[in-house]
Parts: sequence; C-alpha cells; structure tokens
Amino acid sequence: MSTAIDTASTEPALPDWAQWALGHPGRSHRVPIEDVELHALCWGDEAADAGRKPPVLLVHGHRAHAHWWDFIAPFLAQTHRVYALDLSGMGDSGRRTVYPKEVGAVDIIGFVQAMQLRGLTVIGHSNGGLRALAAAGRAPDWFDHLVAIDSYPLFDD
Repeated sequence: MSTAIDTASTEPALPDWAQWALGHPGRSHRVPIEDVELHALCWGDEAADAGRKPPVLLVHGHRAHAHWWDFIAPFLAQTHRVYALDLSGMGDSGRRTVYPKEVGAVDIIGFVQAMQLRGLTVIGHSNGGLRALAAAGRAPDWFDHLVAIDSYPLFDD
C-alpha cells in the first residue's frame, strides 16, 4: 500500500497581493558602465506617460539581486518608473576583475547617468543603502531623495 504525502495542502498559498505582484514581472534592461554591463529590472517605464512618472531606483543588499524587489516594485510602478539594479558581480550584472570599496557607488552613479534619471528617489537596503549614500555623496545633483533601509553608515564625525 502506498502512503504518498500530499504536500500541496501543507504549503501556504501566497497572499493575493503577492500573487498580483509576481504576475507583473520587471523587464530586463542592460547598460554598459565602464568595463562592465549592469542589469536592471524595470517596471512602469513602457507606458506612454512614463516620462511624467518620477523615477525610483531600488538597490539590493550584499550578495543579493534585483529580484529581491519583485514583491514591491509593481506597486511602486503604479505611480513611478521603477528600476531595480543588480550591482556588478551580483544578479545578472557582469563581473569585474577587481572590486574597490567605491564600486557600488560607481555602479549606481553610472546607471543613473546613463539612464538620465532626474528627480530620482533611491531606496537602498542594507549594503545597498550604504552604496546609495556613497553615490549621493559623490554626485549629489543626481539624487533628490534617498531612503536607506536597515543600513549602518559610519560617518567621519
């Protein structure tokens, strides 16, 4: 006699909001920056009125990737053009031969400038928040707002 276990009934279903978000995947976009090609997922940039929507850049934490934002980006895309960046060496972005301390800030600035993202809000999680703070410090004219979530910055003073 077979005693198969029905695992379908023991796994919780995703809530409706999560199913909706995952039903609206981002489109891949690639941008060459210096000696590497960066990958980003984009939501809300294909509509005719996309130019009137303010841009939001989402930056993941260390050893993560752009898909970490799949559950929130479609909701933000209702009012914004949303870009979730894969920092170099992570996700679907290209790899570098060396990774100096400022490389995350260089990636962010390069992507923002290549995409001409004016009026930009950056939301960075953990290490992504630190890289976004460094980028805004190096090129402040490109950033209007910055949100660093669960980041631990150390300032000289």
